[in-house]
Amino acid sequence: MSDSALGYGAPTLRLCSLCRRQIAGEATAGVETVSRPFECVLCLGLLDQDYIEKVAQAVGNKLKESPYDATAFTLALNLPISQVLRETIIKRSRSDLNGILVSVPYKIRNIDAYLPKLRQASGMGAALGTDLQLTIAFESEEFTEYDTKFLLEHFPHEFQQSRKRKHYEQSSDASPCTKIKVEQMLTRIKEDVARKYVLSSPSRFCSFSVSFERDPVFIAGRYCKFSRSLPQSPWSAEDKTAPKVPGNSVSEKVCELMKVKFGASDARFVASGREDLDVRMLGDGRPFTVELRNCHSTSSLSG
Repeated sequence: MSDSALGYGAPTLRLCSLCRRQIAGEATAGVETVSRPFECVLCLGLLDQDYIEKVAQAVGNKLKESPYDATAFTLALNLPISQVLRETIIKRSRSDLNGILVSVPYKIRNIDAYLPKLRQASGMGAALGTDLQLTIAFESEEFTEYDTKFLLEHFPHEFQQSRKRKHYEQSSDASPCTKIKVEQMLTRIKEDVARKYVLSSPSRFCSFSVSFERDPVFIAGRYCKFSRSLPQSPWSAEDKTAPKVPGNSVSEKVCELMKVKFGASDARFVASGREDLDVRMLGDGRPFTVELRNCHSTSSLSG
């Protein structure tokens, strides 16, 4: 990081050309344009057009492998913890910034930058409240250790935990610096604390993962059972300690048919009561409900 300073001793802010124009302002002193997009101390390269294209391509490939019959998706961006923290650090420590979008939250800038490419790659529209959610999770662990030490030093009481939780996090190697905890502390970061944070440039682009998830579908009905050797739920062959016979139950037979029909990743069968293995279910049948999760095809359910 360059050590050239502003009048009040703050180090030079290293930004990509886009963040410099939108956040800092072209003529603002103490700002340097980085040569590689991922070196930006604010966006970490997430707003680089080539990187956005790479993410959009991954979304398109995901849909080709496992398509949905939806016409629109709702976008959810999970930003790196360090980026969430840095946005507040820069805002508190550099009140002189006067870019055209300096008052716009960084997450909004991200959504605005990604949506056109994602719509093009997916062939879908984007809207709020759809039944299909596209989640893009960005990860950068390069500054996790530094961020944790910084927050522990200035807000030690925020990390006090019960013995049970402390034991769990120590045994699971979980970082105490979670996104929820960081977001809770953002309002407490004042200018004097923000200026102590060292805004180092990343050495690489963030990694990312793409996932689609559809709202569950519930289908109700009634089933009749004419066999005296078919259980309602999975049952072992002869010995209860033996492995269960796959597909040999009412719930499995019903769920498997519906999973295939709607392209669901999982299904859960709930019946109103139950009958013994050797008892038939006649008449109008027994009411049941099936919860289908992450269905890829739901067009047959529309009116």
